[in-house]
Formats: sequence, structure tokens, C-alpha cells
Amino acid sequence: MTPAVVRVDDPASGWTSPPVVVARTFRRRLTGLRPWTLGVGLLLPGGRITGRGMAEPLRLVGVAGDGRVTGVETLETGSSVELPSATMILELDIGHPAPSVGATLRIRPMLAPCRGD
Repeated sequence: MTPAVVRVDDPASGWTSPPVVVARTFRRRLTGLRPWTLGVGLLLPGGRITGRGMAEPLRLVGVAGDGRVTGVETLETGSSVELPSATMILELDIGHPAPSVGATLRIRPMLAPCRGD
């Protein structure tokens, strides 16, 4: 199965994400960003993430159902993070800047598929 690949952005500030894979399966949610190189994000349902088995920290962006950023946290290896009010979490490489809390993001499909599932 080829996962959906999207771009997430905040038109008001000009912030934009790298290509983001949408975790549509349990397997993708379980493995997270492991199969991909740096520079790719992952969009997961829910508001809680664990860093079990991670090699390096990640930047997490909590996103509400209306696209509003509810929080930004760093997920350290072996820890867990809960982002209250988030219905989705956007995982980003720790070096990628996060959008501001309160920003409204939009999720747009990209044309090129990304293999990895």
C-alpha cells in the first residue's frame, strides 16, 4: 500500500512542512518515521506518542480537528508525550522549525507518492 503524502502549511506565517506521510495503518503508526530519511514528517491520529525504539528525538506538533496548533513538544527517546486537545500529531525532524501554537494549518495532498509501507 502506498501511503498518502501531504504538505502541511500555515498560510498566515508562511511556515511549511517537509513532505508528510499520513499514517493510515497500524503498522505505519507503530514504525513511525523509521523507514524514511531525515526531511520527511509523519501525521498520526490521536494525541499521545511514545518514543520507544527511537534513535533520536523528534519535534511533535499537536493539531486539533480544525487545524489549529494546540502545542509543540520534543519527544525524547524512550519517553512519551501527550498533547491535550490534539486529534492529530505531526512528527517532524528535530531540526525542522515548528509552527506557532495557535496557528491554523491546512493539509494539502502532494502529487508524488512515497513508498515505505
